[in-house]
Amino acid sequence: VVNYSRFKTVTINEIKSNTWTEEARGNNLTVTAPDSRIIITDRASVNEIVSIGNSLKINVSGKLGRVLVNGSKNLILDGEAQKTNLVLNSADAKVTSSIPTCVTLHETGTFVFEKGAKGSIINQSSNASKPVIQNNTSGEIVITGENTSQSTSQPNTGRSQWNSNSGSNNGGNDNN
Repeated sequence: VVNYSRFKTVTINEIKSNTWTEEARGNNLTVTAPDSRIIITDRASVNEIVSIGNSLKINVSGKLGRVLVNGSKNLILDGEAQKTNLVLNSADAKVTSSIPTCVTLHETGTFVFEKGAKGSIINQSSNASKPVIQNNTSGEIVITGENTSQSTSQPNTGRSQWNSNSGSNNGGNDNN
């Protein structure tokens, strides 16, 4: 399906994987389909994607304002986008991002930041939200929060992780 029309809100309930391409400007997408892939072309802009299905991959070449993860357990962001906002409301979700991401964390999550996600930020909304972070970028991932002091996850080789429960970073060297 290739969408060229502006509908304000589009709900995707059932779709084969790899089959939704967004060409329109200004739509909001709600994705309830169990396993989906959304392509946002360089001519398109999406204000918001609400992810409720099991797994969602978003390839962004255009503009994406915000992603709300409300039920998904696996989210992949890739492409060539500017910094994208993400709100995690789904407990124990895994987010893998290859684009710069500004995360607001309301639930526990695991994050894998790949090479293109340099400059990403995680803002914990409470002490209960303690992410596990794998930083495969060539820069730091900044972690802030309402009741926490600012910290960073240093670049690594992909083998070590930052876990804010322990307050430690197991280090590593960046080969990117």
